[in-house]
Amino acid sequence: MRRRPHLWLAATAYLLGAATTAVLAAVLPAPQPARSGSNASGRSTTAATSQLRVFTINRGQMDRFLDAWRRGVPPLRAKHGFRIDGAWVVPERNEFLWVLSYDGPEGFQAKDSAYYASAERGAVDPDPVQFIARSERWFVTPVAVRP
Repeated sequence: MRRRPHLWLAATAYLLGAATTAVLAAVLPAPQPARSGSNASGRSTTAATSQLRVFTINRGQMDRFLDAWRRGVPPLRAKHGFRIDGAWVVPERNEFLWVLSYDGPEGFQAKDSAYYASAERGAVDPDPVQFIARSERWFVTPVAVRP
């Protein structure tokens, strides 16, 4: 998996606060500007749309959630053209954070709706959603961390 500093920093800022993030930003390279077109593999080089998702997991259910999520979500998201840029657990808050990205022609929201409407998603068992008490989602954009 390619490291995406700007997404990593967004999640880190949420987890650790601004002071720690400023220190990390000083040592990580700034993200490169988006370019349109395609690379040698034919994959789009247009900037992906990325979403930070924060799930509060029901007390005592984190292990069960992680097992269900790992088995069902990453392989199916990849099959539907998404990329998971990272995932973290905040034990003290019983939270699971992850960054989901998509750079295809359909657009993130249309592709996400199609993913949830698919028969394959409906067949995921156990469904990780049953362990989620609260869900928050934000679209995030890259920020240059060096002048």
